[in-house]
Amino acid sequence: MTDYIVVDGWRTPVLSGGRSERIAWMHSAAKPLQLLPLLDRGLDQAYALSPEELALLSSSHLGQPQHMEALRSLSAKTRLRESELVLPPTAPEGRISYQDWLLHGGRKRRLYHPCSGNHMAIMLLQRELTGGTAGYERMSSPAQQEILGYIQDYTGETPMLKLDHCGIPTYGISLGGIASAYQRLGKEAISGGTATRLVSALHANPVMVEGDGCISTVLCADSGLVAKTGVNHLLALSDQRRELGVAIISDRGWGDVVEALCRISVQISIINEESEYQLKQIVRFYL
Repeated sequence: MTDYIVVDGWRTPVLSGGRSERIAWMHSAAKPLQLLPLLDRGLDQAYALSPEELALLSSSHLGQPQHMEALRSLSAKTRLRESELVLPPTAPEGRISYQDWLLHGGRKRRLYHPCSGNHMAIMLLQRELTGGTAGYERMSSPAQQEILGYIQDYTGETPMLKLDHCGIPTYGISLGGIASAYQRLGKEAISGGTATRLVSALHANPVMVEGDGCISTVLCADSGLVAKTGVNHLLALSDQRRELGVAIISDRGWGDVVEALCRISVQISIINEESEYQLKQIVRFYL
């Protein structure tokens, strides 16, 4: 079963299919929204973060060389220590980076975890609010409470909460709420709001969002789209050209998500032919 909804700036459904009213856990699709408090406080500017580093803070990276280089630079600029991450040590998830990792001894690290950039962003926010990073993962922490306020504001909903796989809270939101949040994110980026810095970084460095051969990377390479996936086969997307928000989720896998996006694009022309081809190749060879 694949469920989807497309909404405009008034949260009005433009297209929908399946159980479009269903609740979905945002997982990594929340990462761009989780970064907004840091941007509003100007912490990216205070630490002179590059566009590559900024994109990585909302990523689900594969531990490829460009990701690790940016993580090392972030650590140096912010003086955040890898040992402060609550993430478990892991191997890199990218196929090539994993093979290279094996050849060089195969030592697991917290920085290899796909969510390490996201966690570093929350650590920076926690340190700004409390003077330290301890407890940044807890729902009761000042950082998580501030982020929750942004999630509520952008989705227009009070989310369900549970612990995500990576040890921080995730949010149960209706598909319409997720689509609305991305619609607003994309529109604010056009109007020159705080989101402009983030979206510009994603467009300039799409490979930092996930990695080579990944859905979000292909979509963010289009300067009119902002996209992020969640581990539960959730795709959240902003079509900035048409000021629309899209949320698609499938119980069967990424092939159905891509197929649904292509069907939607037949009616609304969200993605171009090249992006459609690349997405189908990813599904065929990688997912």
